Amino acid sequence: MSGQPRADIASLSVEQAKARLRAGESRSDHAALDKLTDADIRLQAAEDPEERDWDWARASLELPTPPSFKPPSRPRSAGR
Repeated sequence: MSGQPRADIASLSVEQAKARLRAGESRSDHAALDKLTDADIRLQAAEDPEERDWDWARASLELPTPPSFKPPSRPRSAGR
């Protein structure tokens, strides 16, 4: 990748995106998406050069922890 933004990708804030959706401004073809089968999606992923080399069996989900997050303290059991 060149590091340059793609011409077909818009940069919006969450508020701007929500406002556009409320106004009915969406280029998503939901009818076409609803017609896709699991096989169609697998085929598209297999043909996508950016997805082809991923080993999804070894994928993991990692979420950032907010800096102010403090895990809740565990109550001690009565036997301790």
